[in-house]
Amino acid sequence: MRFASLRSTSVSLVLLAIACGGGGGGSGSATGGGTTGGSGETGGSGGSDPTTAGTSAEGSGDTNPADTSADGATSSADASSGSGTAGSGDSSAGSDSGGDDTTGGLGGEPNVLYVHPDGSNGDAGTIDAPMRTIQWAISQAVDQGGIDTIRVAEGDYAYDYGNDDHVVVADGVSLYGGYASDWSTRDPWVHVTRLVDESQYIASSEDDPHRAMEVPADVGADTIIDGFEVRVTVGQFRAGILVLGDATIRNNRLLPTMAFESVATAGVRILGGDPTIAANRFAFEIDDSQGSATGIDAEESDGVFVDNVIDMRSDGAYQFGIRLVYGAPQIVANSIYLEAATNEVGIWLLAATPVIDNNLIETEEFDGVCVWSVGAQSVPTAMRNNLLDCYYTMFGSDPLRSWLTIMDLESGLAGATDNVKLQALVTHPDQDMALDAGDPCTVTQGGRDVSGEVPEDIDGVPRTAPLSIGAHEWDAGCR
Repeated sequence: MRFASLRSTSVSLVLLAIACGGGGGGSGSATGGGTTGGSGETGGSGGSDPTTAGTSAEGSGDTNPADTSADGATSSADASSGSGTAGSGDSSAGSDSGGDDTTGGLGGEPNVLYVHPDGSNGDAGTIDAPMRTIQWAISQAVDQGGIDTIRVAEGDYAYDYGNDDHVVVADGVSLYGGYASDWSTRDPWVHVTRLVDESQYIASSEDDPHRAMEVPADVGADTIIDGFEVRVTVGQFRAGILVLGDATIRNNRLLPTMAFESVATAGVRILGGDPTIAANRFAFEIDDSQGSATGIDAEESDGVFVDNVIDMRSDGAYQFGIRLVYGAPQIVANSIYLEAATNEVGIWLLAATPVIDNNLIETEEFDGVCVWSVGAQSVPTAMRNNLLDCYYTMFGSDPLRSWLTIMDLESGLAGATDNVKLQALVTHPDQDMALDAGDPCTVTQGGRDVSGEVPEDIDGVPRTAPLSIGAHEWDAGCR
């Protein structure tokens, strides 16, 4: 396969440390994961005016790929505290009757199963007699037919990947966490539905990582994973969610850990699928490791990655906000924070041609690389209205690109316009990388108008012109 020759190339490139202390690369190849079709499939497009964000990756009439609404129920939280919210207006989740922050109409739906930490897998899965485990509920939904929604109450749900006991999503069966124990309200940031890793160590690889959740290749875009906290703590190669299909993954917290050397960990690992990854929060717990940490690690994907906050603070030596090998995904309105490390890269490209618009990429000490391009064909088809606060706006090899300034970038790369470099921190992950009135107008009002395709930010706030750069919209004052 064509990826076989890339593995050794990418491994060697990751070891290159550039003069400023930033670097790039990652080891990776894909051998599995077919791409499924369907109406929700969205890809980056070439040409003189590449499309940003595209149309719906969700089903049931929802036309917003970045809609962070959660199973019909609106929730709220203070963004300054680092917690997120779910927006309103989702119609893709089944039979919810509400658009408010309560779930008073729940119960008795023929298309819904319920899961609760105090439930039993011998029960029927109703709101009064919920099941105990998520995977059992998925298997019953498939066996019974007619079930398209599983609602999961707050609490800890252990999995043991070493014993083949993890969450494997089924096509057409959406998962929603974040419900109160009594089902009275839904707020994933208050009522945390947590996947806890209790696995024993087993062998793993880049293409077969230890994982908490798995999306098979036949899963379409109308299958939603929403409102979970995903942790993974075991395995040399780890991923919170392994994605082979086209699911919509939104409104989750991905908290993979890495505690010893030579570990490669990713929040989401994509092999061949075209998922929508929207309005998630990524963070890493890394203790003095020499391994690599990646927020979204995608190979041969034309997915949509939008409205995510990717916090790469860690003691790991190699940090990549988004890493792409082949594919033309759309990377729109994300906020990426890089801590000082041996190699820190916002977006790393190998034979990939994404659209990169309205992203906010900041580094702790203004070092590292905002976009690393490996090879002549590894360039964005468009790169517009981004905040690029790194030492290199773009660094590349074969041919060499060592572009420090916005002028270097926009004179050297076709399709690069209206980008900004400030060399002064605008946001911080302690505040969820949210914007406020003290931030420059070039950031809070400097975004490209993608509101037709991405009408809401990570917290469900409407995107209104002039748009902000990054995952958060800010429409009040600025400086």
